Amino acid sequence: MSNTYADMQARIASEMKRADLQTDNIGYATATSSIQSTILSAIAQYQRHLFYFNEQINASWSTVANQEFYGTTDGVPADIVDVDTLTIIYSTTRLPVKERTWRYLEERQTGTFKGVPTEYAYFAQKFRLFPIPTAVSVLNLAYLQRLAAPTAGTDVGPWMNEAEELIRFSAKRRLYADVISDDDEAQKMVVAEADALASLRAETALRLGTGYVQATQF
Repeated sequence: MSNTYADMQARIASEMKRADLQTDNIGYATATSSIQSTILSAIAQYQRHLFYFNEQINASWSTVANQEFYGTTDGVPADIVDVDTLTIIYSTTRLPVKERTWRYLEERQTGTFKGVPTEYAYFAQKFRLFPIPTAVSVLNLAYLQRLAAPTAGTDVGPWMNEAEELIRFSAKRRLYADVISDDDEAQKMVVAEADALASLRAETALRLGTGYVQATQF
């Protein structure tokens, strides 16, 4: 059975023996309790990290003849954190499109270079292709996806399940450090959070076949 957002809140309150953290100071339940706020802060932090469950590999959209820039209205995903690879299908062959800086393409593109795109830049949620495509071709994108945080108590998903320990320990660290002011318990959660992150990264390395775990400060 999948864990829900409400399940995580209840477990944190139970583990910390602080059910009052889910209510305001006069006993009424609030939509933005301390527990909810710290869970959402933990998710916001780890939305920028690569895990096996937030790598998207099948996003695609099509080029338009003589169109250089592509945004969400053209089919580009709105939840991109970082681009992994971009390829283009040309005459049934999949070809790589190399990443460049926006400035690099700005200096090269005079408006006259057209053909099959071989380079791209991604900036401000827009892709810029070089050369400018002259025909319709399919672009395929692999990217790090910003998975949405829960909003309703019944919401499930990877943050409440695959990354449950990581988010729970991270939320508790914040509660001990910023709400309860218990430095000893906060330090215990620092260790627990680091262990959970290491385990999740190890599983990610195995599932994605990288063969190594990339160290990232949190």
